[in-house]
Amino acid sequence: MKPKIEFTFMRILVICLLLLVQYLFATEARIVEASGDVKIRRGIEENWQPGKVNLLLDEIDTIWTGEDGFAVLEMDDGRKFQLRPSSLLDIVDLRKIDQQELFLNLMKIKVGKLEQSGEKTPLRLGTVSVVHGASQDTSDSPVKSQSVDWETTTLNGIRDLFSQAYYPNVVLKIEKFKELYPAVTECGELHYYLGYSFEKLGQSGQATDAYHKTLEEVEKTCPDSKWSKLANDGLERLKQTNQKNN
Repeated sequence: MKPKIEFTFMRILVICLLLLVQYLFATEARIVEASGDVKIRRGIEENWQPGKVNLLLDEIDTIWTGEDGFAVLEMDDGRKFQLRPSSLLDIVDLRKIDQQELFLNLMKIKVGKLEQSGEKTPLRLGTVSVVHGASQDTSDSPVKSQSVDWETTTLNGIRDLFSQAYYPNVVLKIEKFKELYPAVTECGELHYYLGYSFEKLGQSGQATDAYHKTLEEVEKTCPDSKWSKLANDGLERLKQTNQKNN
């Protein structure tokens, strides 16, 4: 019983540390530019509202852009973030994350997966974004005939994070995405994002593993994918860096 008690204590400790960090560094964002179809959802509400300039969003809120939508958010610390067309993002995904918080979050995810592996019926643990409003049919919701591809819009949100160098956020968002859409096939793209993000964060071991997984994914699903070359380029950079350091 002792190992189980220690495991539970470790999980509680990790969660408490994360809650403390998130409480101390809560994120707010203001819409400073908006064009086309831009909508926001408050917390766990199902209804979507028009996203207007100067609207203040809390980290529990979500923003969505339609096919012709575009928005620029300004964080409370002055950082700006562009949300391109057909993208979905939770404001919490824009939190300024240092390496310590990233480590704690990844540890929480790992502990959750270990707990699931010991369950006869796997539990859905972790900070997973819930797709609200998928069955709603109101004038304020972008989902009028279930026509929104939430998988793609969420993936586009990850692409926005990656293109704007929010590397710790990319890592955590991908983990949530894989939890929410475990069967998605994206030709190694997400593993490449993980590899490049870890490389930029100075985590060469995790970067190497992610690049190799990119190659494995490409070989299995998309032999002609561009992510294969990019992953090999990343592995070569890491190799040269290691040689210089040695």
